[in-house]
Order: sequence, then structure tokens, then C-alpha cells
Amino acid sequence: MTAKVENKIEKRKRISKEDAHSVLNEYYVDLFNAYYEAIDRYNTEIRQTIPEARTRLNSVLLNAKLTESFILKFPENWNKGKYGRIVFRWEGIQMLIKKLNENSKPSYIPTLLSDAIINQLQTSLFDDNDAKEEPVLIFGYTKNRDGQLIHPRIVYYAGEVEWVIDQDYIVTHPTYGDNTPIEEIEVRLKGERDIKAK
Repeated sequence: MTAKVENKIEKRKRISKEDAHSVLNEYYVDLFNAYYEAIDRYNTEIRQTIPEARTRLNSVLLNAKLTESFILKFPENWNKGKYGRIVFRWEGIQMLIKKLNENSKPSYIPTLLSDAIINQLQTSLFDDNDAKEEPVLIFGYTKNRDGQLIHPRIVYYAGEVEWVIDQDYIVTHPTYGDNTPIEEIEVRLKGERDIKAK
């Protein structure tokens, strides 16, 4: 008779949208600029190869240009993880760059590591156990039916989409220098008074 040993892998720490927004607020401009600069570089280089010869080149070149652009913008925030995966880190948050489907689910070939990433399991992305509790966010994009890369966004995926921060969210949730939300300013016409109910 053999005993069945069950290894239970703990989940990573959860992160709220508000907490992630607070940590990443000062980096948003560079995050999205890195994405758009990478797309420009990709388009410049891919045009140098005729379409018939681009077999498997598109995704490899796009991934290389995205990684390069993010490394250039954040030279102090990246590490090479297991299997050559580039991982960016900010104050207790890890971030990967990944293609997403239209529902913001990361597209992965199923492996133990990719399953751990999309389910927020405490499998280390590095060769040691450093930071295995930190939540993993995905900076992703979607390829539409016409082959255009659209909707760059930051996704927290834990078995399903928990939340998304995109450019619309950033514009509608501005913060001031100390990361406190800017309060709505009430504007009144000159001479206008509050009408109180009697």
C-alpha cells in the first residue's frame, strides 16, 4: 500500500486595484510609453521582412521589442526568472508582459509554471524562492481580427479576471503627487446660491 502525498501550494498575496494603482501610479506614463514605443519598433522591423517569410517571426519579434522597451524604461526593475522569463518588480508586485484574449485572459501554453501564474500560486518565478508570495500582474494587449494590437492594460488574473487598469481608468482616477485621489471640485455660476429645503 502506498501513501498519497499531497503538496498543497499556497496562493500568493492578493492585491486590490486601489493598492496596485497606488504603487504603480508614478510608473503609468512610462509603462504605456514603453508599450507604444515597442509597437513602433516592431512595425519598423517587421516591414523589413516580406510577409511570406514572417512565419513565426511576428510573435517572437513582438515579444523581443516589448521586453526591450520595458527594460530600457525600467532598467532597475527587471530580473531574469526561470526559463529566461523577464519579470518586472515594483514594491511587492511582479509584472509580466503577455498577450491577452478579448476577455483579458493571458494566453499560455499550459505548463506547471503558467498554471501557477494564472492561478496566483506561490511557485517562484525565479531560481530561488525570492518573492514567491508577491502578486503577479500582467501588462497585456490584445490582437484583434485585423491583426492590430489594441487595448494595452494591466490585469490581475487569479483563475479569472479580478480587475483591469487601462488608460481610461488612469484618466478617470487621477492622483496627486502623494497618491491621494483628487477630490471633485464643485463649480457654481457667480451669484448662484444653494437652495435649501424648508
